[in-house]
Amino acid sequence: MYAKDRTTPIKFKSLDPLRRELEVLLSILVYSGVEDSDTAVRVFSGAAANLWLTGAALNLLSRNECVLSKVGEALDKLRLVTPKLKRQVVEARAACVIADREITIREGEILRAVCDSLDCPVPPLLPGQKVMDGSGQSARDGNEFPTPATRTE
Repeated sequence: MYAKDRTTPIKFKSLDPLRRELEVLLSILVYSGVEDSDTAVRVFSGAAANLWLTGAALNLLSRNECVLSKVGEALDKLRLVTPKLKRQVVEARAACVIADREITIREGEILRAVCDSLDCPVPPLLPGQKVMDGSGQSARDGNEFPTPATRTE
């Protein structure tokens, strides 16, 4: 048995040049757990708030723009960001999954697959699992979206 070399070079020190890739990944995850368009926009906006971006806000893509080939291309580029930026991407994706306080098997599997592709494995997220905020209290009792992690440069 051999271990896969997961060392990747760092090419991006900002998420700004990867806006399209972020839109693809967040849009696909939003649509994996949300049916109506108003909720999809709300969940997408809440998740995108976890990202340090300058300029215009990210846009939720149409369902037709969310194809598997674009996911692979997006992950190829996002693998090349710093670990701190990867964490932001993971936090934004997690915000999509827990926005409705329910983690479906599909959402959990997509999140874990993307995180693994970014070399940021996460523990299993189980259907029916209570979502906790940073204080250890159930997020159901607080804001609609979890508060983004405290950002330090």
